[in-house]
Amino acid sequence: MKVLIIIPAYNEEKCIRPAYNAIYSLLAQNNIDCEFIFVDDYSSDDTVEKFSSLTQNDSRFTILKQEKRSDPFQARKRGVGAAVGKYIMFLDADDTFIPKACETAYRTIVNKDADLVLFGSKPVKTGNISQKVLNEYARYLRFEDKIRGIYSTKQECHALYFKEAGFGFATSLAKKIFKANTLKQVMGELNSELYLGYGQDLYQLIATMSKTNSLYANNQLILHNYFIGDGVTQLGQASISIEKYKRIVSSANTYKAIEAFVLSSSLGEEEKTNALKCAKKGLLASAQKHLWQLSDDCLAEGITMLRNAWGNDYLNELPLANNLSRIEKFILGSSSTPEDIKRDIRKALPSITSATIDQLTKEVDTYKNSASYKIGYIITTPIRWLARIFS
Repeated sequence: MKVLIIIPAYNEEKCIRPAYNAIYSLLAQNNIDCEFIFVDDYSSDDTVEKFSSLTQNDSRFTILKQEKRSDPFQARKRGVGAAVGKYIMFLDADDTFIPKACETAYRTIVNKDADLVLFGSKPVKTGNISQKVLNEYARYLRFEDKIRGIYSTKQECHALYFKEAGFGFATSLAKKIFKANTLKQVMGELNSELYLGYGQDLYQLIATMSKTNSLYANNQLILHNYFIGDGVTQLGQASISIEKYKRIVSSANTYKAIEAFVLSSSLGEEEKTNALKCAKKGLLASAQKHLWQLSDDCLAEGITMLRNAWGNDYLNELPLANNLSRIEKFILGSSSTPEDIKRDIRKALPSITSATIDQLTKEVDTYKNSASYKIGYIITTPIRWLARIFS
């Protein structure tokens, strides 16, 4: 068998039928040996039953069941441990590969004789998200266009990925094909007891890149459909639940695991510094960005979660600028002076620190004195008064 595709899943019964149809179509068009390991992460719905009923007569599918709820990292780790193919790919249950993706990826990694091949992904709109959000995510998925080509030494690979300004390419594991021997070595050395939170792909990728001696990148080679909206990726949704946000802020656990690995690894000092800096910035920024997808009545609880998870770092580069109007609406009311602002912030967010209050006060006070705010206030004041009268 040449290529093994590992699919971790948890409570994905709604995705199983379309995912299987896409996989079956993929298999029908490939001219190489492909097999799939489906790792169920202790689902509480009918995920396993539905997948079993679809694949029970097909020897190319293996189903592994976790004995307790873990996370996608542990599910993938188990899949890699059971793999017998020469090359490994990953696929989330709510995404798909395009026709002949496995064959194309396989021939590319063999021809380039690389440990890892990076290919492109196309965002696919699902649910109620705007075209603007879809376009923004498309730009994110294609930010590594400049790195096309072969990197034939460990030094070149490290210089590409562990940059001071940010990691060299996207963390999604589904946009890659790995040499099985390298991946097995990496995953075998990682802690089997870890429970990683949001962003756990990054932990596995940093560990893999620390052992990678060669890679080939071609972001114009689109082999993967990345569904945005209703699935795991919910950046485009107008709002998320507090339960979903709790999982997102668990990215702090992922960072702690990354920190422990990086500090004990054989990476150079500059590479270690860059890796930790970029990991913290990226994971924290994601948690901060999703904060504004919470409803007003959950925002205070979300800020408390963010602070408890990330400690004193939780306000670092908090993107207030694009959310000042919402902050004003949420906690300021008719306040106008800095002292009034501080009072209202304390009342709305009792767990917030003095340093945070000072920062919010400064930001909001600056915003309230800006021309755009004053013009908006003049325009919306009659509407607010009418709302009060008729409420």
